[in-house]
Amino acid sequence: MSDPGVQASIHKNLKTTLPRLYNYIASTRFREVNLVDRLYPESTPVELSHWALPGGSGAWEEWTFAEIIAQTFTPISLGSSYGPTWTTHWFRLVFSIPDEWAGSEVRLRWGSNSEAAVWSDSGVILQGLSTGDQGALRTDYIITTNHQTGQPGPYTLYVEMAVNKLLGASEGDLIDPPSTDLYYTLSRAEVVRVDSLVYKLTRDIEVLHQLAEQLVDQADQRGYQALYTANQMVNSIIAGQDSVASTLADEYFSKGNGSRAHTLAAIGNCHIDSAWLWPYTETKRKVARSFSSQLALMDRYPEHIFVASQAQQWQWCKQYYPELWTRVLAKVAEGRFLPVGGTWVEMDGNIPSGESFIRQFLMGQTFYQRELGITCKEFWLPDTFGYSAQIPALMNHMDLKRFLTQKMSWSLVNKFPNHNFTWEGIDGSTVLAHFPPGDSYHMNFTVEEAVRTEKNLQDKGRASTSAFLFGYGDGGGGPTQDMLERARRLADTDGCPKATMMTPDQLFTQLESEQHNFCRWVGELYLELHNGTYTTHAAMKRLCRRAELELRDAELLLSQTIAVLGVAGASTLLQESQATLESAWQKVLLNQFHDVLPGSGIGIIYPEAQTLYQQAIQAANTVRDNTVSAIFAQDDVNFTIENGLIRAEIDSYGRITSLKTTGDERNVFQPPSGVSSGKLLYGNQIVLYDDEPLYWDAWDVMDYHLETGRVLNDPTSGYIINNPVVVENNPLLCSVRWGVTFGSSTFSQDIQLTADSPYLAFVTSVSWGENRKILKAVHSTSLYTTKATFDVQFGHLERPTHMNTSWDMARYEVCGHKWADLSEPDWGVAVLNDSKYGWMARGSTLALSLLRSPKAPDDTADMGDHTFKYALFPHLGSPGKAGVVQRAYEFNTPILTIQASSDRGVETWVGVQGEGAVLHTVKPAEDRSGEVILRLYECKGTRSKITLALQWPVTAVKECNGMEVAGADVPFVSDTGITSVDLSFTPFSIRALRLTLQ
Repeated sequence: MSDPGVQASIHKNLKTTLPRLYNYIASTRFREVNLVDRLYPESTPVELSHWALPGGSGAWEEWTFAEIIAQTFTPISLGSSYGPTWTTHWFRLVFSIPDEWAGSEVRLRWGSNSEAAVWSDSGVILQGLSTGDQGALRTDYIITTNHQTGQPGPYTLYVEMAVNKLLGASEGDLIDPPSTDLYYTLSRAEVVRVDSLVYKLTRDIEVLHQLAEQLVDQADQRGYQALYTANQMVNSIIAGQDSVASTLADEYFSKGNGSRAHTLAAIGNCHIDSAWLWPYTETKRKVARSFSSQLALMDRYPEHIFVASQAQQWQWCKQYYPELWTRVLAKVAEGRFLPVGGTWVEMDGNIPSGESFIRQFLMGQTFYQRELGITCKEFWLPDTFGYSAQIPALMNHMDLKRFLTQKMSWSLVNKFPNHNFTWEGIDGSTVLAHFPPGDSYHMNFTVEEAVRTEKNLQDKGRASTSAFLFGYGDGGGGPTQDMLERARRLADTDGCPKATMMTPDQLFTQLESEQHNFCRWVGELYLELHNGTYTTHAAMKRLCRRAELELRDAELLLSQTIAVLGVAGASTLLQESQATLESAWQKVLLNQFHDVLPGSGIGIIYPEAQTLYQQAIQAANTVRDNTVSAIFAQDDVNFTIENGLIRAEIDSYGRITSLKTTGDERNVFQPPSGVSSGKLLYGNQIVLYDDEPLYWDAWDVMDYHLETGRVLNDPTSGYIINNPVVVENNPLLCSVRWGVTFGSSTFSQDIQLTADSPYLAFVTSVSWGENRKILKAVHSTSLYTTKATFDVQFGHLERPTHMNTSWDMARYEVCGHKWADLSEPDWGVAVLNDSKYGWMARGSTLALSLLRSPKAPDDTADMGDHTFKYALFPHLGSPGKAGVVQRAYEFNTPILTIQASSDRGVETWVGVQGEGAVLHTVKPAEDRSGEVILRLYECKGTRSKITLALQWPVTAVKECNGMEVAGADVPFVSDTGITSVDLSFTPFSIRALRLTLQ
């Protein structure tokens, strides 16, 4: 007769049964009498010893494994603490495994409340560990799944402990600045036998409980079926019938959910931030911990597919962990460990220049092609802070048509209307865009996440498949054994969408077959959050732009060297210089990571980032100087200011009261006679705002900050204002200096007009010591317009200046590059700048954000001295007709003076005849063949025709893409030493040419 206690009653009380199931597998309460207590039935002691690696962050890079294990390890016991923050501690573990454990799985269990890694005694990194109060993410290392008799040991393992957690080293809130004196206690180090059946039952009940929890509230019978099955399993286990319970689970999960069920494309990933709440040097170890952990899982789960973005991180793996790299390559060859994205890092989506975007792909794809034999087919950028409207064109230039992100789900005001759509850029280029509907890249593979993904899908009936990105992210780690066990149970379970392991290529291939069903989105993907990152850590923005321009100049001069000396004559210089420039570009691209360039990382990151930028700039200057010596034969040896182009009036407080172009009486800062704005209008109002976001301190500027402005250079402000004085006045330059002292800061500015300049420059120095403030230069104009124009990568973007809709209102702080413009049809004013990216355009007012002072995660962000400049450029006609683009380039590119022989006349090596196109890049081809790449873009938003005039001995011209792969021939004419190439452009299009020189 069967035991009546095993059979569940007909009627179940949800309020008791659901908690009962949870408690039976919980690791907190009731663990002494539930399955958790049975999971590790036996343990054996471990002999522990310890050695502290000297030095702090990054010191580990100077040591080999052989050197480390040769050190003197001191015996220790559990309960000891190790620190301080960012240091490294090594532990030697010696143990034996009893023969009585034969046939059993044996594990090492570790607890240090920190990140760690397990190493073999031969120097193989085996797996990462992450334990503690941020979640016991990976506490166990499986020594063997089937212990054999006659192999008692002793065995030796090593554990490398990092004194930081998975998400940094803050003692308080996640984004609080890290403590510098953290110590973590070693609470567990044991070798245990695992009851594999108990582990299976734990996962079975866990998933059934989740199914019941999600579905019974919807009166779904499948939820009750899961509930009854799990409850009956518990009764069976209590009755000593574990195998019966296991069979009940197997029978439940064997039932499919129909051919029409939505499919989740399950893709394992770990999204390691290259730096954020930890420095670059710790990311290098996160890569090794994450990659080794995934290799260990692949050995036990043949269906597991793992993807990793950021070629820089793959390169770190190769450089610092060559043995691990070899094992990774083996899984790459199997198609299970895959690169995604094609970029050097997951960069910021707004601030890098158009050329930087292309170099991200060029460097990333080249690395993957060279090292892995793979070319990524998608742009993978899940966690950056908005996406430029020119990205589709840049992707097309790189032969990419697929884009993935999830960050738009963070928008604060408006919910983005699609998860699948055709994204059209400002030049008309299109790509297929996919947002995972679960709004995350670090799913845990729970039932709730699977159900939410399907329920949240905006494109129901139009898309049959959605990405489901699972694995611990940000701090790395990736998928765990528990996640993969849940994935197996949810592969085809009634009540959930199907979950199928897929590669990104398989996902996008399916979506492409359905793309005709999808909607179209035109223009930028503006994230309604994190807009303070356009301004935070001003030095990052300044050095990034300077490095981009210095490298541009160096490449132009290197290309000219090829033309002057010939490919053979320039060979040695070319090889050395290109190697130097490649290294420099990699430093710049690394620093464009989406928590470094935006300024949202901890303080320890930025001194290193500044050094990398400075090294890149110095490298560019070295190449420049070497090429100059090869190209040129050197010899041994109430103020009113105007210049015939513009006229400006400055009041006693440094504000601009009048700005006109010569010959035109319209005043940018004064309405026409008889028209009153109700207030006085000024340019160059220096305004200080409170800047206290809801949470994300370094990231966010909230809309309510605009209600708190105080004009520092207003006579009623109460601040100490140094009235304007003339500091220089000669036929070449007039300079008027003024300043103001406020709070803990001082502001000094030279307002300058040179003899031939069409713009009024503001050369500014600030000693900045504020707490959660933002400083802006505000220009309140008399212009009437409903839109403002902003410089973006290889083009410009118009945005409304009104607040008609919630989408308009949410754009109170936006990103732009070298210039922004307010114009009526036949005149206007542009604001130029040399290092700023945050703007506000409302009505007739245009404001440039200068400095912020957030206190988390870096409480010293932007404190100290800053220099920068901006300019007011009044003009006739539209921005395109007035040459705003050219003036902005001039403003950002100081004249380079070179000492040369006096008999050299005017030389134009590469000239553009006609209007509408910018020759942005002249560089040697990356393959070091001596061929030269030219990249141009249309800058006015019109159809344009130009002629390139080259003082070079050109033998062939071919169209090429961003990867510099040659395509069709381009006609050219050579006559009297000049090569002419006629080119046509559609609005904002990008074209590249590959030139062969004699």
